[in-house]
Amino acid sequence: VTQAAKDQAEARDNAADALADLAPVSNEPAVQAAKDALDALLADSTSTADDIKQATQDLLNATSDAKAERTTANTDAQNAMTDAQNSKQADEPAVQDALKHLQDVMDAAANDDANALTADIIDAQKALEQAVADAKDAQEQARKDAAIAIASTSPVSNEPGTAQALNNLEAVLKDPNATQAEITATKALRDQTATDKQARDTANTNGDAAIKLAQASNQSDEPSVVAAIKNLQDIMTAAATDTNTALTKDITSAIAALQTAEETAQANQEQARTDAQTALDQTAPVSNEAAVADAISNLQKLLDDPKSTAKEIADATTALTTAVADANEKRDAANTAADQAVADVPSELASEPTVAAAEQALKQLQDAAAADQSDALTADIEAATKALQDAVQ
Repeated sequence: VTQAAKDQAEARDNAADALADLAPVSNEPAVQAAKDALDALLADSTSTADDIKQATQDLLNATSDAKAERTTANTDAQNAMTDAQNSKQADEPAVQDALKHLQDVMDAAANDDANALTADIIDAQKALEQAVADAKDAQEQARKDAAIAIASTSPVSNEPGTAQALNNLEAVLKDPNATQAEITATKALRDQTATDKQARDTANTNGDAAIKLAQASNQSDEPSVVAAIKNLQDIMTAAATDTNTALTKDITSAIAALQTAEETAQANQEQARTDAQTALDQTAPVSNEAAVADAISNLQKLLDDPKSTAKEIADATTALTTAVADANEKRDAANTAADQAVADVPSELASEPTVAAAEQALKQLQDAAAADQSDALTADIEAATKALQDAVQ
């Protein structure tokens, strides 16, 4: 009977352990069914240890299988998200919505939400993949529709293809006997002009979008970005006058230059912010000194503004590190002077109440200042040092 009781207790303990390790798949059908079966046995005082052990093993197996399936689903979903985010359809609203939905389902499932199962992750992944496919089809159709709509011949007369087609037509027109050749050359000019106009319109559209994005970005005030925006605007304006010094390829190059300027500026800003945070983390124990506090405030204002330039942040960071270095130097000097003043107290005066009190006050102030307390500054140490020296005299 004793062994049977031990077996029963052990079986129930193992069952409890298994029941405590169900997340995040406790709501999966197979796991829920195994859990219900085990719960029923545990609730029945007549259940045998072997029955409980078997039900516990069934639950462990179901849980293991469900977790493996969940891991596979999460991996597949993450891969699908990465593919979508790296695709040309990443910014499409439907794709963004599908990405968010899939992430929400994965997050909920990770929290063992009864309404977010492995099957729901798989369904959300399929929905994302379908959204990407639909967006790709829509994009391709939009480009085809744009190509069909282009029919104008201006202002691309200096584009190589149109210029060559124009020269060919002019050559044909010089022959008074030209007939079919004239018709063919005219059609070629119209077709080439339409092609070049499409390329120009696309470049201008991309240029406008690049400018809009740059002006709305956190790098919009960076000098290099401002210059790149102006350069692109100037080229687009000149190209609209049909000049041979500003062609579609020049617009495309200027767009790339702007994007590079933005990327470089963003990287510089991120580095500047990292450096700034490092400097802010190293202000103790002089963060409350006036010059340091002012420098911290100035730098923090820049960090709070997402459009602050890298140079503004870097300059403010330098100002802070300089202020901290100066404050630390003054603090060290004050502490050295304070320590010396304590050492200079004659032994016969050390127990004098006023001297002892002044010395204790000085030491407490030094400790508080070392802890970066706002009411214990370098000037306070200097004042307390003088108070001790005055008490000794």
